[in-house]
Amino acid sequence: MKIKLLSFYIILILINIINTDTIYANSHSELIVVDNTSIEINFPENIKFSISGSSSEKVEKINITLKIGYSNSKIIQPLEFIQKNDNFTGYLLWKTNTSSRYIPPGSPIEFLFNITTKSGYQHTSSTNDLIYLDNNKKWSSTSLKSITMYFNEVYGNVVNNRAQELLETTLQTVESISPLLGIESDNAPLNIVLFNDYSYMSKSLAPKSETQKENLVTQGQAFPRYGVVLLLDTMQSNGTASHEITHILVQRAAGSSYNVIPAWLNEGIAEYANPIVGFAYQNSYETNLANNSLLSITKYTSPPGKPEDVILFYAQSEKIVDFMINKLDPKNFTSFIKNLHNGMSINNALIKVYGMNKTEIENKWREEIGTNLIKETNKKMQSKAPSNTIQLYTLDDMKVKSEEISKSEIVKIEDLKDSKKSKIKTESTNQPTNNMKNNSCGLSDSNEILMVFSIFTVAFIYRKNRKR
Repeated sequence: MKIKLLSFYIILILINIINTDTIYANSHSELIVVDNTSIEINFPENIKFSISGSSSEKVEKINITLKIGYSNSKIIQPLEFIQKNDNFTGYLLWKTNTSSRYIPPGSPIEFLFNITTKSGYQHTSSTNDLIYLDNNKKWSSTSLKSITMYFNEVYGNVVNNRAQELLETTLQTVESISPLLGIESDNAPLNIVLFNDYSYMSKSLAPKSETQKENLVTQGQAFPRYGVVLLLDTMQSNGTASHEITHILVQRAAGSSYNVIPAWLNEGIAEYANPIVGFAYQNSYETNLANNSLLSITKYTSPPGKPEDVILFYAQSEKIVDFMINKLDPKNFTSFIKNLHNGMSINNALIKVYGMNKTEIENKWREEIGTNLIKETNKKMQSKAPSNTIQLYTLDDMKVKSEEISKSEIVKIEDLKDSKKSKIKTESTNQPTNNMKNNSCGLSDSNEILMVFSIFTVAFIYRKNRKR
């Protein structure tokens, strides 16, 4: 009898607990009601995130959680808010015209709100997502596999057709370079925003100083953190797109929180992926090779500071990467990249795969091309650069009015084109016939440095040296 009575009391207690929890849950489900969440884009000045609703209890704080780009990192920011009686409204004004809060167009944005009351109760809103673009423009898009290109249609289907063409070139680059880097070609989405007007594109770039604005015309810019490339449509856009998209692939394949990808390697891979041969690059390389004046390329963690060295730097970077891939086995190069991703230093990764450090690798290449060797040194060659919180790579417009190329040089360059096409199995349409490939892509020495170059100075010095 006592056992039955005890069982009866236990059942009553359980029923009471269940009912209490249900009442508590129901009461809290009605404690906060979110009526509206919104985002207002005032391009390129700011983004305003807003929320409104009601709470029967005093609201202590409202936070917004932002996920910008295709990385997994999130940002939590408090909102300004007011509460009158049971109703509350809150907002966050995100100023996108500052370096620290700049967001490149084409970036995916996810956001949700978390509301905390005086008693400690928390309510989380549903997640909203969008692609960050200027609302004052009418945007269209076209996609191939994991790549999406956004553009403004201004002349019938002209831009649409051009966007499709560039998208196909970019996809070819991604599919040919990704296996070499040891990643899947569709490992993560990639967004490209195509511009037809530089004056408008300049408003979309990260804030620059007035001097930089006057001296630089950016043709392309890669933002690995966001998975976005901004691209100006020119005759060189096929090469620009391939170069810039490769920077994102390199960061995904070799990026590590333990080290920084050196400039010679990052730019070298990007140039290796570029299907368009740079005439001025090749000319600079051959001239300096003949004069035994090549750069000690593997010592550069960021591009050189001297303008006259910039062109040679890109040429040499591509040459040594090509040597490592085609002369020292592509499989070894893939293993080397994976070791960097796993956190190995550049030297340790090279030694593990090739049995040589970076100086020995460079000397092996120098033996191959028949030039003088370099000495071992721990000194890093890098240029000074202004500090910045945006990780990006820039492709600057290098409009160099070079002298005419002789017929023999033209034949040599055509041979280079054919060999490069077969090397990466990529064909590009509308290849430029000018003698310069526009891709001075500034690599940061850390993920928080913006490199910019006054390329017009390069043009002046280059022409001056040629006249001599």
